[in-house]
Amino acid sequence: MSQHSGSLFNDLPLPEEVKGLVKIPGSSNRLDPAQRTFNRLTDQVRRLRDEVAQWQKRLDDLRQRGRAKLLPLLDAMQQAQIELIKQIDTLLTQPSQKKLLTRKRRDALGQYLLWLLEPIIRETPDPELIAIYDRHSVLTHAENAEFERELARGLLGDLYGEEILDGLEGDDLEEMLEQIQARLDERERTRATGKPTRKAQRLAEIRQAAEQAVRETYRKLASHLHPDRETDPAARQRKTELMQRANKAYEENDLLTLLALQLECEQLDADRMAEIPAERIERFNHALREQVRALEMEKREVIQHLASLLDVDPRKITATNTENRLFDQRLQTVCHQLEVLRARSEDLADPARRREAIDAIVDELYSFEESMGIDELAWIREKGPLNDAPQPRRPGRRRKKRR
Repeated sequence: MSQHSGSLFNDLPLPEEVKGLVKIPGSSNRLDPAQRTFNRLTDQVRRLRDEVAQWQKRLDDLRQRGRAKLLPLLDAMQQAQIELIKQIDTLLTQPSQKKLLTRKRRDALGQYLLWLLEPIIRETPDPELIAIYDRHSVLTHAENAEFERELARGLLGDLYGEEILDGLEGDDLEEMLEQIQARLDERERTRATGKPTRKAQRLAEIRQAAEQAVRETYRKLASHLHPDRETDPAARQRKTELMQRANKAYEENDLLTLLALQLECEQLDADRMAEIPAERIERFNHALREQVRALEMEKREVIQHLASLLDVDPRKITATNTENRLFDQRLQTVCHQLEVLRARSEDLADPARRREAIDAIVDELYSFEESMGIDELAWIREKGPLNDAPQPRRPGRRRKKRR
């Protein structure tokens, strides 16, 4: 057994003091630019890993609160919406109820019903709800889905050319975009014949150097940590655990963890890291830059998940613990929406309050139209104000009175 193998048996995970040693010693003015870049990048990777871990913990905590408090409210709100949809459907289809409504109010109720129904059947295509949708929509649910699919294909065809649409699978726009992007990438690779541009060649060299740095470091570790070379069961178990960490780091292109493992195994000497050849340091730097980019992307994705859960713009998610306040605000909003839905259902069920409830529905539709900057309700406005007062007659010629 190697004289350095005793360090393999320390407790996992790696101690913080070992992680911190992945740094070239010496003052900045004594290090060359590549060595200073190496130290800066390792610090940046450590900082970003800590930030990602903190953001992930905040997301996990918020998901736990969401499962406990928000999901039951959202389920209750959807159930209230479905009950209200069925109630409006009854008002619009039963002859005894239908004749009590003016045409203007029927149109408003039908529009409101579809507004509530569309997002629900997109997520849960329940046959009963689809049948209600088909009764009140100009296009059936199937026709509307086909229209949206053809519209999406038309837009994609205008952007990328009709020939790229042949053989596309699925109806979802995002799925079609992914397939188109894959075809465009393949087309670019096929078309890339002859001498590559200087920029493309440089990018390929950087990518190759980064991959080589990670691969070389991993191979040295794998050779040293191979469990089959140990006869002692405890040593074999520890090497197996370390090898699993090395495998995970290699899959994730995590050079810093691989270097930390080398220090732990004493394949690297922290005091002699300044003697690493400049060419190898440059390869390390390329790999570390890739790791920084990957961690920054991971951090953005976690923040995006947080924003989606809170239903806010990601820019509102700050480094301070704002998510609990935003979560409480969303809870209050959902509670208020649930109360409004239930109160509206009660008002529609009461003939004395039904007219006022329908007018409130129309006001809500107008507010939605203004907030979205659309004019989908012009057809309602063209029918005049929502009241039963007789409209004034057009001026015409008076008949002469008979004498």
